[in-house]
Amino acid sequence: MSQALRGERAAFAVTFAVAVALLAALPLAHRYLPLVDWPPHLAQDAFVAHRGDAAFGADAYYQTTGWFLPYQGFRWLHVALAKLTGDALLAGRLALAPALAGSALAALAIVRALRRSPWVARASCAVILEANALWGFAPYVLGTTLQLAQLALVLRWLDRAEQTGEGSAGGLAMIALPGAALFFTHLQPTI
Repeated sequence: MSQALRGERAAFAVTFAVAVALLAALPLAHRYLPLVDWPPHLAQDAFVAHRGDAAFGADAYYQTTGWFLPYQGFRWLHVALAKLTGDALLAGRLALAPALAGSALAALAIVRALRRSPWVARASCAVILEANALWGFAPYVLGTTLQLAQLALVLRWLDRAEQTGEGSAGGLAMIALPGAALFFTHLQPTI
């Protein structure tokens, strides 16, 4: 490998790592995120987390609708992190951080599967913070990340199937799991 190629790979690795770290750090930088739809998501998650808690006192005013609904993927993650940390605001930001950073990592997996320049994935970091993320549509942001990860898995599975002449059932199951999870993220069709 030439010195120039090593330098280019190192430059990519550093700039991509910094971009992913900044995406993950963004929701952690402020206690109260200036996102329009963020407070309602956190409030709904709090009601779900405290269902049946007499001290919280919300059962008289709020009824949950069950678990088999869009939005629930982010809600489950947020509630679990809130119970773990004891801080619902921090837990919401901790749930959003990997969704933002994960989109860039999934973009990298896609361009690698397509045998394209990894710099394309680096460029994706600039568009991850699009209108849905800035509005605070956290379940949608999580769904976009899962959708990109599923696309990367599909591309790898197809490549492997092309090389071997057959696709494995285990590989197909690995594609189906994120696909089933997409329902719980309120992902709108964008493709």
